[in-house]
Amino acid sequence: MTKNSKLKLKKCNNTTLNVLRFIFGALICIVMLFPFYFMVISSLKTMTEYTAAVPTLIPHEISLDGYKLVFSNMEVFGKMFLNSLTLAIVIPVLQTIVCLPCAYALARLNFKGKQFIFILLICAMMFPGQLTIIQNFSTMVELQLVNKLSSVILLGIYSSGAIFMMRQYFIGLPKELEEAAKMDGCNAFLSFIYVAAPISLPIVSTNLVLCFNGVWGDFFGPMLLLKKREVMTLPVGMKYIMGQLGSTTPTANLAALTVMCIPVIIFFFIFRKKLIGGIANTGIKM
Repeated sequence: MTKNSKLKLKKCNNTTLNVLRFIFGALICIVMLFPFYFMVISSLKTMTEYTAAVPTLIPHEISLDGYKLVFSNMEVFGKMFLNSLTLAIVIPVLQTIVCLPCAYALARLNFKGKQFIFILLICAMMFPGQLTIIQNFSTMVELQLVNKLSSVILLGIYSSGAIFMMRQYFIGLPKELEEAAKMDGCNAFLSFIYVAAPISLPIVSTNLVLCFNGVWGDFFGPMLLLKKREVMTLPVGMKYIMGQLGSTTPTANLAALTVMCIPVIIFFFIFRKKLIGGIANTGIKM
């Protein structure tokens, strides 16, 4: 076999492999996105088509009755939406402010007990949050913060996973940047402020997206801490919304769920490049 023949065969094999990868990836995307697609198109169906024995993948007639019913009850739905949005914005920002310097200290500074603290951090990641919920709930009761958004905020500003992810990012940064800062008279604090923090935007964006998604869809914590309807978040309040709206128009339930997904989708598309880059730089497999 000549050299040209080998090159043509190799190119053909690479093309075939790329086509197979594309088909496989497309199938995975279809399987993962189909539930969301079916939810959206079902929310646009008329009651006759929605209750038909054979479900349709494309609505024969578009109906916005479900959305009209949701937005006509904005006093309930809007308040829960605002509560979820408040937590999903405040907690990621505060969590980043708290965890970023902690991660930098564990990655760059040398102090007594550093390895022990890191081991405790790893151990904390092994236990689910539900394991400490009783003690956390008792603490919030003593602080008289139950039925207040501040209780969920206080429990959400610390994350062992966020510190570990940021630490991995800082370890991968070249030390020459900090050495140059020391030559200019910067101490550890100033090196963090003027050198490390400005170039940590990829990992900060990654944490903001992951935390936003986690807080927006969190059910367990707000369910225990937020009992009053005025302070409920959407995941907790959906049972009330479904009971109130879905009794007459079941498509209103799907319309409410569709509206609930919109902020997460928008947030992801805004920060998607930073999210992928931040995860790649940490070397962590998601």
